[in-house]
Amino acid sequence: MPQVGKEALSQFIRTECLRLLRLNLSPDAQAFQHERTAAGMPPVQPPRPGLEYLAQAGEEWQAEKIADLSDTFGTAVVIGDRYTNQAGQERFREIELVNHLTTAPQGSFLLNHSLTWGLLSRAHWGSRVIGSPMD
Repeated sequence: MPQVGKEALSQFIRTECLRLLRLNLSPDAQAFQHERTAAGMPPVQPPRPGLEYLAQAGEEWQAEKIADLSDTFGTAVVIGDRYTNQAGQERFREIELVNHLTTAPQGSFLLNHSLTWGLLSRAHWGSRVIGSPMD
C-alpha cells in the first residue's frame, strides 16, 4: 500500500515527475520490498555530496518555524510526537495523520505527519472515494 509523506509530496510538487512520485510512495524499507520488487523498482541511490548540509539547513529552518508557531499560538495547538534531540532542540517524530484528524482541536497544527491513503479512505470516507485504490 503506497505511503504518502511530506517529502514525497514536496518532491512531486517541485518536479511534477510521476515516476519519482511512484518511487517515493514505496520507500526503500523492509515493509515495501515486496511492492518494490513486484513493480521492478531500482534500489535507492546513495545521496549526492553536500546534500547532507542542505538537509541539516532544512531541519534547522523547520525547527525555527515550529518554534514560531509555538510562540505565537501556544504549544497546546502544536500537535505531534515531541522529543528533544542530542543538541537539546525540540523535534517531532512522524505521526499517522488519520489517528489525529478526529481528535485534534480546531485551529491546531499537526506536525510531521504521514498519510497512508488506504487508512485514510477507509477510516473517513469508506470505499466510495472517487479515484481511491479500492475502486
